[in-house]
Amino acid sequence: MSEEVEQKKEKMLKKYPDLIAALGTKTDTALRGDFGISHITISKLRLLFGVPTYHATQFNSFPIEELGTAPDRVLAEKYKVSVPRIAALRKERGVPHYKNSKSTEQQDPGYAADVVSRIRRRVETRHPGLLEQLSHRTDVAIGKEYGLCRERVRQFREALSLPSYAQTHPIGANVPVVELGTMSDRALAQKYGMAVPQAFRLRTQAGIAPFYNKYKEDLWASRAKLLEGQLGEVSDTKLAYKFHLTLGQVARARENLGIPPVRTSSHDAGRNKLDPERVRALYLEGKTDREIGAELGFAEGTIAIKRHKMQLFLIRYKRKASTSEAPYRKNKWSNRDWSQVDPLIGTAADRTIAYQVGMMPYVVRARRLKLGIPPFGRNYGKN
Repeated sequence: MSEEVEQKKEKMLKKYPDLIAALGTKTDTALRGDFGISHITISKLRLLFGVPTYHATQFNSFPIEELGTAPDRVLAEKYKVSVPRIAALRKERGVPHYKNSKSTEQQDPGYAADVVSRIRRRVETRHPGLLEQLSHRTDVAIGKEYGLCRERVRQFREALSLPSYAQTHPIGANVPVVELGTMSDRALAQKYGMAVPQAFRLRTQAGIAPFYNKYKEDLWASRAKLLEGQLGEVSDTKLAYKFHLTLGQVARARENLGIPPVRTSSHDAGRNKLDPERVRALYLEGKTDREIGAELGFAEGTIAIKRHKMQLFLIRYKRKASTSEAPYRKNKWSNRDWSQVDPLIGTAADRTIAYQVGMMPYVVRARRLKLGIPPFGRNYGKN
């Protein structure tokens, strides 16, 4: 393996002598612009000869004792290193930020009190009456009244060391427990001026089921009463179509009462009752799958599957009764008058002719292929 590496090194030295000498003196991107070689090839050469990157070389020569003596951006510009690298090295060494270290040195016992008094004067000047409402109303409500964002109000409150509204007014203190679960969490939150998650937390801590569950139970009971006497006797599909419900809603109401489906035990027997000859006769009369299923008492999908197995085409239109199994289709080509179209074919593009005679382009193209006439672009200028 070492012999192969040495041979490869010798080969690269003969091929890129100037480039290998410049490795590590500039970034790979800069060398790519100087020598016109991709940065991937330069990176492979650098790894082959064990040359560190340009940034690593510059970063290793960085003086550690200067961390924190100036802003990271100033040090990055001075030593040609990125700002995130300076910040990462400073955090690894536990050196505080330049501004933080400078401010802690300048602080005195009266410095914090002076800052609080300045913030208080600024708030009273720009937003009169706001200080009296802090801790007595939520930050959101105060921000809406004074046109401020919630974060800005929170900064004012924390700078003045004031507690939040949630700390001074416990959530749910004015909410009667008897009302939990009697309405939705959103309605309860709107009624007592709280957030929806707060109403949800109050209800779950009290161990009360949500209002939706009670409403849903009443809803299923009303549906079961509506379908009473027909569940288990009529298929779920027919009941859903009759009462304008989904198939899942009917099945859920039936399962809650413990009633099995119509053909649970005799599904195979019910499938065998579908007479193929009867299906064929109704199909030849021109009836659709829905009409056949309604007459024989089967679903439309069951009729479609049976018809597909019998190799009968899908009926999308009414047709005349026929003794043949092939569907009746009107031959539109036999009644078409081509006397005025044939002379035009080949003299212009198919789309142009179709627009002139009022046909679709593919119809004109099919006629041209049938007559053996080449496209307009190929025979143009031959005559």
